Amino acid sequence: MLAARPQLVCVAGGSGFVGRELVNRLVRAGHSVRVLTRHEAHAAPLRVLPLVELHIGSYGDDTFLRRALSGANVIINLVGILNERGRSGAGFRLAHVELTEQLLRAAVAAHARFLQMSALGADAASGASHYLRSKGAAEQRVRDHADRIDYTIFRPSVIFATRIR
Repeated sequence: MLAARPQLVCVAGGSGFVGRELVNRLVRAGHSVRVLTRHEAHAAPLRVLPLVELHIGSYGDDTFLRRALSGANVIINLVGILNERGRSGAGFRLAHVELTEQLLRAAVAAHARFLQMSALGADAASGASHYLRSKGAAEQRVRDHADRIDYTIFRPSVIFATRIR
């Protein structure tokens, strides 16, 4: 849980389904929020919120990540994909494992608390799909940093909603 005093919270994947809701709640609680996203159009509804900064860029760019995460009290990783091109698992590893490693390096540099959204059934060795194996591998990367950062891994169950347009 976030402290009662306002925090600078960076949300990777903040323009996604879960991220947009979380960002709204963080702002209502009085926190400053930096939303990291690759797609400016997806983040457009967040642009009007007070206390929100949008950082548009490539997650593969360490300079972008260091700059966007500088000074953060909390870094929340919500990035996730459900499908990939091809069937090799490379897309899942890139989005879930490699990005998590980059965010962890930035969290260590910023001395920030790290929250990782994973998935029920995540297991690097025996997950039933590339998705679950990559989420499990990402969890292990987070645990590997236990001596350098304060972290929480959470595994939500089914997430669903109806979208009214």
